Amino acid sequence: MTAHDADLQRYCELIIGAMRAHDTSAAVQQAGLRAMFGAASSCQGLLALGAGEVFARALLSHAGHAGVLDEGILVLAAITRDRATHGPMGAAGACEALVQALSERLSADVDAKVVAGGLWAIYHLAADDANRGRLSVAGAEELVLGIMQHYLEDGFVQGAGQQAATRLIQ
Repeated sequence: MTAHDADLQRYCELIIGAMRAHDTSAAVQQAGLRAMFGAASSCQGLLALGAGEVFARALLSHAGHAGVLDEGILVLAAITRDRATHGPMGAAGACEALVQALSERLSADVDAKVVAGGLWAIYHLAADDANRGRLSVAGAEELVLGIMQHYLEDGFVQGAGQQAATRLIQ
């Protein structure tokens, strides 16, 4: 392990540790999710430390906090680019947390970048058969269609929505 790898591992440990120790603080959860986004290149390191459970708990426990939800959606979009994360994140509750977070944020005027990120996360997570089932039970199909109707003029959201919808019905 290089010094850089050791530093990155320690950074991941600090993020997860702080989020666990202060799970009732929306500010800490939001900052932790933002830090996770920065460490997304070390997805496996984060997953090994329990990032999936911490992530899902943050979104579900702070459903009314826009900053936590938006950061969480963007983190999941970044982390799930790595196919190896799909199963562990889904098993940790990320599918249900994502659908709930996107549903909560759809009623607000959310930045299209966040919404598209959530759609890409659905697309990536749905590559795993078990996650596709979890997403379906959570209502992802209806949510994707609702998002696409709400953001008709945004080509990026439409493209991400089409990909997510196609993956969900495979």
